Amino acid sequence: YLRLVDEQIDRCVLITQRLLRLSQPSVDAAQPVQVRPAVDDVLALLAEDARIAGVECSVHLAPDTARVMMDESELRQLLLNLVQNAIRAMPDGGRLTIEGERRAGQFVLAVTDTGVGISPEALPLIFLPFYSRRADGHRGTGLGLAICKALVEQRGGQLHATSQPGQGSRFVVTLLD
Repeated sequence: YLRLVDEQIDRCVLITQRLLRLSQPSVDAAQPVQVRPAVDDVLALLAEDARIAGVECSVHLAPDTARVMMDESELRQLLLNLVQNAIRAMPDGGRLTIEGERRAGQFVLAVTDTGVGISPEALPLIFLPFYSRRADGHRGTGLGLAICKALVEQRGGQLHATSQPGQGSRFVVTLLD
């Protein structure tokens, strides 16, 4: 019982920390951060999850040396949440694609999966705190996408999603380069 209580306390602390991060503007100054190393590190971190789920990953960045104006840890957190969500959306396997390109002073990064997709009714709700509908059957906190959106908007960017049920989802992040 003590172990269970301890685990739940840790979970509450984590949720509280994530809520605080959501509500606070970043104190770290934006700096040019290379996108490719962050993508590679996140994919390496989640490689075993992707393998177990039967998810194939591919990356296409143009240029491969692209940089964005953001805090490095924020970029990694953003990528981690988007890639984790994509893997979880494909419990029976599929394809995860990360694409990026420079467009008129911005870098547009897209994370696309071939998973279960998001219903049209749920799509407007996915960035709201505590809204969680995971395809893998586990409960989430519903904070990941809300935090992602807050991080991107704090840096002057945009995050939006499109999806077709049964065909997958695409999350597009526009950041200053």
